[in-house]
Amino acid sequence: MWSRYCSMSDVPVPAAIHRSDLARLAAKTDWQSDDDVRKLFVMTMAWGSGTTNGRGPRYTEAALSSAEKPALAALREARSRLRSGEIAAAYDCADRLEGVGPAFLTKWLWVVGTTVKTDWTPLILDSRVWGGLRGLKWDSRKAAKSRRWGDRYVTYLQACTAWASQLDKVHGGTTPEDIEYSLFMWNEPI
Repeated sequence: MWSRYCSMSDVPVPAAIHRSDLARLAAKTDWQSDDDVRKLFVMTMAWGSGTTNGRGPRYTEAALSSAEKPALAALREARSRLRSGEIAAAYDCADRLEGVGPAFLTKWLWVVGTTVKTDWTPLILDSRVWGGLRGLKWDSRKAAKSRRWGDRYVTYLQACTAWASQLDKVHGGTTPEDIEYSLFMWNEPI
């Protein structure tokens, strides 16, 4: 399905993609190479939407083929913002990607976050994670004391770090990613 689209026809998308696969690919990415960044983005989108989701390839193609909103520049900018500690600004780069919303950009931030040191581990914040947060009655706007989505994303990262730290004292080995995954699974469709 992914190979039917022009901008990604040369990217072999496997049937299954794991976080560790993406972290390895990100570690090998030459960030000056348009081809490397494009391939990492395609793999991230395939992982994030599932390799059989018909919308994922369409949205990825829209982003990569947009002349008005050049995707590679926005993707590099998001990584650059992460590297400089501007996580909220990195999150705001979603506005510069055609067809790709904030939920998918957080998947990109997680992937590129494996290549840079940040104060807060970039985590995924998609509809299922939001559902888990609603189950906790956690309100990002109140927690962040801001309406800005980038600020609310950073506050989510801080909350996951704090929750992981509390659980780590009891159970040991708990990471912010464990919290994110628990929120994701909490809202699993029945």
